Amino acid sequence: MKTTIVSVASGCVLLASTAVASHHVMQIQQIIGGVGGDVTAQAIQLRQRFAGQNFVALSRLRVYDAAGQNPITLITFPANVSNGAAGATILIASPSFVGKTTPAAVPDFTMSAVIPASYLAAGKLAFEDGATIWWSVAWGGAAYTGSQVLNFTNDSDSNAGPAFPLALPSASTSALTYNGAASGASTTNAANYIVTSGAAVFKNNPGTNFTVTIPACPGDLNNDTFVDDSDFVIFAEAYNLLDCADPAMPSGCPADLNKDQMVDDSDFVLFAAAYDALICP
Repeated sequence: MKTTIVSVASGCVLLASTAVASHHVMQIQQIIGGVGGDVTAQAIQLRQRFAGQNFVALSRLRVYDAAGQNPITLITFPANVSNGAAGATILIASPSFVGKTTPAAVPDFTMSAVIPASYLAAGKLAFEDGATIWWSVAWGGAAYTGSQVLNFTNDSDSNAGPAFPLALPSASTSALTYNGAASGASTTNAANYIVTSGAAVFKNNPGTNFTVTIPACPGDLNNDTFVDDSDFVIFAEAYNLLDCADPAMPSGCPADLNKDQMVDDSDFVLFAAAYDALICP
């Protein structure tokens, strides 16, 4: 906290001003609850309303159910980010989100948990530290019945309600996004948020953009419009290779379905889900 000393006739007065280097003045700019129905592929983007809000270490993102109860910590930030410019973003994503963007997303942080499927119809996401909620966004309209109280730093009446009227997007490539300027404050979630009209674009702290896409046919490793034994042979050959730059890795690293530069169990889950698809859409 920056403190200013002002001299007066008989002594001095201490005036506290808002911290310049902090994390409080922050928006939850964008959220996606799933991509093409895959509710394990999630991402959240924060945006710094003013410069110097990149000291996010030990703050957290928590999601609440339709009653504003049963909070789940999606991430406690383990470190700060380097870019503290006004309007700079911070991208937090689940591992399976990485393979659902073009180019493959490079998040600043990985979610330690995802928003439960049961919270997607109605719930609330909060950016907070300790008992203080700095920004929150609730969705589901009247189905969300929990608190929407937050700190006045980003909302002058300390209440973000009413909630955005629809569910959190998860069935397409669209996301829930703040519709105002980078410096914009919170008024009501219903007024502040819209669903993107097309594919959402997420941005990490260095400033790289990632457009959400639905892979045409994940698991079709030989591009014959089927996912079958011939694809399994390719997958098995690549399985457990730790680095896509490995010379032994099949060209192009096609078995790295989640685009995390490894072929491991997380890729096998995606491959198994697509296996035996008789024809790719």
